[in-house]
Amino acid sequence: MIWNLSKKQKYLLISTSGGFLLWGIVSAIAPLAIYWSFMQNEPKFYVSFALIIGPIFLIIGNIILGIISDKIGRKKIFILTLFIYILGIIIIATSMNLQTLLLGLAISQFAVGGEEPPALALLSENFSFRKRTKTLTLIPNFVNIGSLIAALIFLLSFLSSEKSQRLSLIFITAVIFFILIYTRIQIPESYLWLKDKGNTKEAEEIKKDIFIEENGKKIKIPDLKISFIVLVLLGTSQYMSFWLMAIAIGPYIFPTLTNLIIFIASLGASIGAFFAIPILEMGKKKFTFLSFLGGFLTIMAIFILNSYLKNIIIFMPLLFINMIFSELAWVSRTNLEPEVFKTLRRTTMIGLVRVLPISLYIIALIVTVNFNIYQFILMNVILWLVGLLGSIIWIFKGVETKDVSIDYN
Repeated sequence: MIWNLSKKQKYLLISTSGGFLLWGIVSAIAPLAIYWSFMQNEPKFYVSFALIIGPIFLIIGNIILGIISDKIGRKKIFILTLFIYILGIIIIATSMNLQTLLLGLAISQFAVGGEEPPALALLSENFSFRKRTKTLTLIPNFVNIGSLIAALIFLLSFLSSEKSQRLSLIFITAVIFFILIYTRIQIPESYLWLKDKGNTKEAEEIKKDIFIEENGKKIKIPDLKISFIVLVLLGTSQYMSFWLMAIAIGPYIFPTLTNLIIFIASLGASIGAFFAIPILEMGKKKFTFLSFLGGFLTIMAIFILNSYLKNIIIFMPLLFINMIFSELAWVSRTNLEPEVFKTLRRTTMIGLVRVLPISLYIIALIVTVNFNIYQFILMNVILWLVGLLGSIIWIFKGVETKDVSIDYN
């Protein structure tokens, strides 16, 4: 894929993948930081609050910066968010108390949330329809790779010192920052956004520079109400089930295995994106249905075997397989979300679609803090069922977006 791209598109892939990578690192920090010395004597409520603060500011960033991105463009937001979440990560890495850790998590997650809508928009708007599916599938997968790296840092340095964890975090962040600041200055603005804003000449120049000759099949713009409802259902299911099983289940149910759980979950999700590419060829309606069906069946297997989950030889392989399907479900979201909305409301709607799923996840983190393993897995069974229902609705009421033009009139 990369050798058929323009230089600016390569910069765009590097800058978006690096942003998702940092998001994964930041998202994994809160549950991993329970091993830091200042967290050891904190009550379970404060551990729960450390998990909640990130999603709260993630959703605020989604909404505010998503709306602004539709107004002033994708590139400006992309550069702004880089500086914000680098500041947040530095605060996290140097925190010596719960309050400072929470401040760092809030700042970094606000930036991460604000960056996601314009990132998905840029990946869909600045690549031809033939490459769009691959970019919307493989690049967001760097979130999982980022969490995998964070978990690995904590696993490898667990027997050494807390200082080595902090230094590793700062070093990796610094390297990524210098790469991203250069590439983000070089990336082009979205040509579709410029076109719809009336900057036709500049839009056409960028279109030629990024080798877009065809926009894809022209279809009627998908129904806004159906698209929104289905994406909320899919988001509620996938977002909540992934973060509960990959992040919250460690501190809540298996505190001594948190590092390993995040590592295994992130590994499964990372691999899942590569399985998605060939399956997507059958169409995105079928892909979405199969993803949520697989997730539902694997979480049912975990539920049936819930009394044996304290045996990590049983639990970890089941978690790994479930996370593969969770990634497939997320791929269906990262593909559909930018494909079903018009350009000048694309990032606004991507942000709004996330409001209910993230809000419910925040509530779930409070409600589930004292759940036993049976109750915890049962909640995830219900969540996967919600997503399966959404995928069935999309088969009958939605549109097939494979190879379509997203330049809706």
